[in-house]
Amino acid sequence: MDKLVITNFKLAGAILSRKHGLATFVHDQLSWTLEEQSPAQSELEWLCVDITGYKIINIYKPPPLRLTPSAIPVFPHPSLYVSDFNSHHTDWGYNTTNNDGESLAAWAANNNLTLLHDPKGAASFFSGRWNTGTNPDLAFASMGSESRHPHRRVLEKFPRSQHRPSLVTAPKLALPVPSKRVKRWNFRKANWKRYGFHTKKATKRLPPPHTIHVDEAYQDFCDAITSAAKKSIPRGRRKIYIPCWCSRWVFCLFVAGWRSHDAPSTCL
Repeated sequence: MDKLVITNFKLAGAILSRKHGLATFVHDQLSWTLEEQSPAQSELEWLCVDITGYKIINIYKPPPLRLTPSAIPVFPHPSLYVSDFNSHHTDWGYNTTNNDGESLAAWAANNNLTLLHDPKGAASFFSGRWNTGTNPDLAFASMGSESRHPHRRVLEKFPRSQHRPSLVTAPKLALPVPSKRVKRWNFRKANWKRYGFHTKKATKRLPPPHTIHVDEAYQDFCDAITSAAKKSIPRGRRKIYIPCWCSRWVFCLFVAGWRSHDAPSTCL
């Protein structure tokens, strides 16, 4: 256990073996809990680590073990299963499908899990003896109501190993898009006291409410509001915009003399 050390990472759990085994490391900046792991005598080795609400299940199936769907644990969404399953199936790049591959595909389908596999990407294992690439190392992600799922990319080989590490990244909640080249109001830095002063001062220059030139009166009202806003609310441009739910800001100018029993207060 003393040799299982990676800089800036903590060992969350491990199952040791003379021939194989597995370990899960978590970055120092993340909070985690070892939820559960396989029994000591279990041939199928696995452990589940909860990392800030996301369950990461590390699994290893020895090649001689015959896989059954009921043997693989299932955890609530959101969860990510990463493993050396040693199972063949055409869905992840093999020319044929064996019994273990059928059991694994059935397990994933029955539990609403998505295979993270890019057919055009590199193979997760490269045999130096046979000069061939295969995919015994796989990743499955649980699917909730979201339409997007994590992305998996196979990296370059480890030194002195025929296996290649996989990088799985979670989907972004919102994708940034280029913003329009227009100035926007920064309401958080607004001086509302100054804004109230200028709007009150602008009431003296507005036409009476009984004017017949409604369009001109409305334009004067908009100009007064805009002038007061420019003097009290900063504006600026942003290069990148992240779409989100926005609250609607409504400016109301209650002008003394405009309010009457016949005319409602005017809002912009």
